[in-house]
Amino acid sequence: MITYDYYNGGDRKFQINLDLPSNQTYVLIVSTYSPNVTGLFTIIVEGPSNVELIHNDYFVLETTTTTTIRPMITSEYFGFLSSDNLQFNRPTSNSDNHYYQAIEITATVSDAYIFMSSSTFGMYGYFYENSFDPYYSNRNLIASNNDNTQFRINVTLQFQRKYILVITSFGYNITGAFLIKAMGPTLLLFTPINQIKSE
Repeated sequence: MITYDYYNGGDRKFQINLDLPSNQTYVLIVSTYSPNVTGLFTIIVEGPSNVELIHNDYFVLETTTTTTIRPMITSEYFGFLSSDNLQFNRPTSNSDNHYYQAIEITATVSDAYIFMSSSTFGMYGYFYENSFDPYYSNRNLIASNNDNTQFRINVTLQFQRKYILVITSFGYNITGAFLIKAMGPTLLLFTPINQIKSE
């Protein structure tokens, strides 16, 4: 064994930072903290080049009698924060000078999903259930993250429930393009909610 982890990823998730020499084979063992626990999981690898994962690029659900393997599907949403967007006081901030965009998320399958952002500026992501009120930004909030400049949110979505993902910046009055990727067992529908200043 060369390393292990069970908490650095936050929310009882492991995160291993490791320098791997090329052209060598490594074995990653994934287990649970508690005994006799089963369920869905995904492994995400980030680095300067591609790596080959054998059997770890799938969600795996194990029971005492069967094993069901489902492919992990990626949904993408490209957006832009501009000065035409409304501003609000995001949770944990003392300023209402944060442009934001609200996106309704529709899931056709109840399951666990991972949402990640990519942009040239620091981003926050906030997940709301049922409704979002920019004047009461902590109400109905079920998950949030900025994960050191880009957010990554692990959330379980239920079919026929309304969810709203609010995208905003870490700093004040920041504008720019962003990309949201969602990974899970099925495609998700992203529907932007009109949050543009009126003339």
